[in-house]
Parts: sequence; structure tokens; C-alpha cells
Amino acid sequence: MKRVLLAVAAFLSTSAAMADQCQVVSREQAQAAVSALQHSMRTHELCQPCGETKAKEIDYAFLQLQRVGNTGYQVLVDDQAIDLAYTYVHGKNLAVKVGCPVTADVSLSIRIK
Repeated sequence: MKRVLLAVAAFLSTSAAMADQCQVVSREQAQAAVSALQHSMRTHELCQPCGETKAKEIDYAFLQLQRVGNTGYQVLVDDQAIDLAYTYVHGKNLAVKVGCPVTADVSLSIRIK
């Protein structure tokens, strides 16, 4: 029973880590992300590690930086925190653009129709 609980705990911690790869980043990375987003006002979201296969188009009107802890920042799009690893601007991965490393199962770019 103890082994099963440990395996479940390990799986859940791995899943949680995959879901928040680049949600909290440095101030410089967050500022660069906002700058890239300001030029578009439309983005696509696709979380491949979460099992998504089709990108969702997101139009937005408001961008903001929010401090997290002592040194972290997150980007808010219409008051919702985004994970840069699953955000694409003009088909390019936003996390990669701002220098936040992503796992191998995240596409560097996607085709936008």
C-alpha cells in the first residue's frame, strides 16, 4: 500500500510540474512576454503535456505583470495567469522566445490556420 501511495504522489507531482513550466518567470522574461503579446493582442494556447491536440485562439484586451513571491512574476491576460510554455504568438512558443526552457513534449511552434 505504501508503494502505491508513493507512486501516486510521484505521478501527481510530475503532472503538476508539467502543467506549470513557465507560469512564474523572471521579471525580464515576463516583460519580454508582455512586449511580444502587446504586438499581437491574439494568441493561441496548446498544452500538449496535458493531452490537448488543438490550439485555442485567445483574443484579449488587457495585459499585466503580477509579482509572485520575492523574485517571480507571472503574466496576466485579461486577469488570468498564463503559462508561457503553452502560449503561442504568431505560431511561435512564447516561453522559448523569452528564454524559459520547456520540456521536449512542448512544440517550439505550431501551425496557425
